[in-house]
Amino acid sequence: MKKKQRGLFLLKGGAFGQCVFAIVLQKLIDKYEWNGAMMLFSGIVLIIVACGALFREVEWDEEDYDEEEGYYLLIK
Repeated sequence: MKKKQRGLFLLKGGAFGQCVFAIVLQKLIDKYEWNGAMMLFSGIVLIIVACGALFREVEWDEEDYDEEEGYYLLIK
């Protein structure tokens, strides 16, 4: 998959996730009222944050650093 296509795919995935999450949240509110839905919603967000904390830091190659521009080159 090309880098441009990958970026477009990620944008579509984010928008799709927002639409699905809104529908799921409405179903939770209908079933568990506001208090229960917010408790479940906060639990889901806590799990997402915990999974995000498991990501490793990106290791940069010194050869990719452009001293003139002052940033790392992501695309060669």
